[in-house]
Amino acid sequence: MSSIEVLQRALYDLCLNFYETEVDAKDIVFSTHSIFVAFLLLYVGSMAETKKQLEKVFGFDKLDTPELYELIALIAAPPKENNTTKYELFNSIWAEQSVQFKDAYIAAVKKLDAVVDKVDFSNSPESARAQINAVVMEKTGGLITELLSSGSVTSDTIAVLVNTIYFKGEWTTPFETAELNFKDVGVVAAMEINDKFQAVFNEEYTAVKVPYNANFSMVVVMPKNMAAFEQAKEYKNVHNIVSDVFNAPSKKRLLKMPKYSIEWGGSVKKDLINLGLTIPFTPQADFKGVTDTGIVVSDVIHKAIIKVDEKGTVATAATAIVMELLSSINIEIPLNVIINKPFFFVIVDPHSLPIFFGKCTTPKFTE
Repeated sequence: MSSIEVLQRALYDLCLNFYETEVDAKDIVFSTHSIFVAFLLLYVGSMAETKKQLEKVFGFDKLDTPELYELIALIAAPPKENNTTKYELFNSIWAEQSVQFKDAYIAAVKKLDAVVDKVDFSNSPESARAQINAVVMEKTGGLITELLSSGSVTSDTIAVLVNTIYFKGEWTTPFETAELNFKDVGVVAAMEINDKFQAVFNEEYTAVKVPYNANFSMVVVMPKNMAAFEQAKEYKNVHNIVSDVFNAPSKKRLLKMPKYSIEWGGSVKKDLINLGLTIPFTPQADFKGVTDTGIVVSDVIHKAIIKVDEKGTVATAATAIVMELLSSINIEIPLNVIINKPFFFVIVDPHSLPIFFGKCTTPKFTE
């Protein structure tokens, strides 16, 4: 497999394993792409068993470090900003000014295009929190206004590692406004279009690829029966479903789907522990590659927002890893595609990497 295919596999595994921890959510959107990159900022300073566990959960060991640097640089710059598509990843390290961070670590995160800022958590944690939130708000198009809530950083905070991701894309062809009778919800605001689309129909699901400009795409997967699909863990095959849709013939068809917007997030510490990431949160954590000061991950916060309408999609996410002093922790093939039942969605970049994933069961749209 090529390096990009290895990364693709690692990101899909993380994405679907993470979804499994939140499978009971009615409506959800997240970016394990953002979580992956945020933890890569931590991984380059991890040691011993801590490093091995990060490799197991995130698949960092599938590629050597120089390859990871090259791939992150590649995926961080798909299109330049233009009139129809904007895609931006931003990494930042907010470091306590009184703590000595190792030169090798600072050099490593700068290879990942991270901006390193010194702040005064020790004496002014709320001021530092406000600074971080302001940058996150700017980098997420004003949508994520408070990634870090009051009290999430304290005078014991040593560092906050942040990744943001922002995507704004227009459909290759815009939709017309419509209405749709959505199962168990009723009539909802929708959109429709007659155009050529790639789609797959079988006994278990209907899936369709909806292209944006600049080679981004959304793949919508509507199971015939969401409860049975999830119980059988068929969502674990989303990677293969996406591949099948990309290889399906393109035919002129009616596509009708709801407009929707979803906002989700908060602490994902328990989700990560359920995935097997335990050592970084305990006194056994070894981040001696970051600083000789004993530090531990106290929390991981992730927020994501998506808005889908006739023109296109805005999706953004932010991840913050909060580090503290170790001593302070506690049948017949149809033609048309009518998305009128609960569905999954995946936004993939030009390298077929999943950057956003989610589920919609009660579509509603807010400006």
